[in-house]
Amino acid sequence: EVAGDPRHDRLALRIAEAAAALAREEKRRLALQRQFDNEERTVCKLSDSTIYAPSLSLIQSVRVAKGSDVVKGTILCELVDCAKSYVEATVPERIFDQIRIGQSAKVYLYGNSQSIPGTVISVRGAGANNTSNPTMYAAKVTKTTPDSMIVNVSISAEDLIKVFGSANQVGRTTRITLGK
Repeated sequence: EVAGDPRHDRLALRIAEAAAALAREEKRRLALQRQFDNEERTVCKLSDSTIYAPSLSLIQSVRVAKGSDVVKGTILCELVDCAKSYVEATVPERIFDQIRIGQSAKVYLYGNSQSIPGTVISVRGAGANNTSNPTMYAAKVTKTTPDSMIVNVSISAEDLIKVFGSANQVGRTTRITLGK
């Protein structure tokens, strides 16, 4: 090997180029590793969430399976807020002008002779007057039809638990009697 040998110079140049390429690739590898680690942290954050719900609520249905991909706006589950319980009743229109918002009611669950108190909170249907004034009739119907109307009666979760053992009575069949 002689100093100034062109083969030696070419070899030294190739080694220097290879070392520089190796350094660039190492920097690129480290940058990709950092990016991968950031993406992994993001995935971990997105894959685990806490749902905050009212203290007296129950899961009625789950809409996604474990491990499913979801996007913003996807409904994950349906919660029932048992603290704001109500019963929905269908009543014939012929008795509709006897119903008042704020009127007392008794609610019976099918298969049980015990009742819990309730209060008429809303009325829906043709001619219904959804006022919150308890002295107003729920509706004044001049021409009755065979159509039914919907009356909502609020009930207390505490009464449900005390009388029927659970605040979750979703889907139960009820009978309602209205006070005079």
